[in-house]
Amino acid sequence: PKGKFVYIVNAQSKVEPRAAFGGPTNTGLRAYVVYERFDASNQRDVYLRRSTDGGVTWGGAVLVETVSTATYDALFARLSVKPGAAIGNNDTVVVCWERIALTGATRPNVRCNRSTDSGATFGSDVQVNTTADVAIVPDLATDNTYAYVPWQQGDSIRVARAPLSGTFAFATETALNTL
Repeated sequence: PKGKFVYIVNAQSKVEPRAAFGGPTNTGLRAYVVYERFDASNQRDVYLRRSTDGGVTWGGAVLVETVSTATYDALFARLSVKPGAAIGNNDTVVVCWERIALTGATRPNVRCNRSTDSGATFGSDVQVNTTADVAIVPDLATDNTYAYVPWQQGDSIRVARAPLSGTFAFATETALNTL
């Protein structure tokens, strides 16, 4: 019908893309795209694809989530990159997302994962929020030292940070304001 938008999702549909650039290579900058992909049962998982030639060609999809994806949906995936300083140096790639349980009483929470080899592999993802309240709509930024993740939790905005090198774990969150 005129004036109506119908959003059709099929198995393997890809949604919510986000992009970032990394450090230099011999053939251009590294580029990254993170997105959510629906599987055959319409669950969303977080994937990353990367280019080492400034986006001319792209490598295969890398699954970012390491927690069992069979009982969870992933939403609002975000991406940030600390570029390698010179050719031959790896980028640190950080991805965060909101995870929702498909069954049971588990509340939505914010998860994050890090790659220190320019997105080729990821370690184990970690939960960002430490309280049991609903944590939704995350965002992400990095500087040379930390990954910063703000999110909405109840009537508050909270933020936590994790070091980009060493153990990837988030410090206790801070409430920034009450809405």
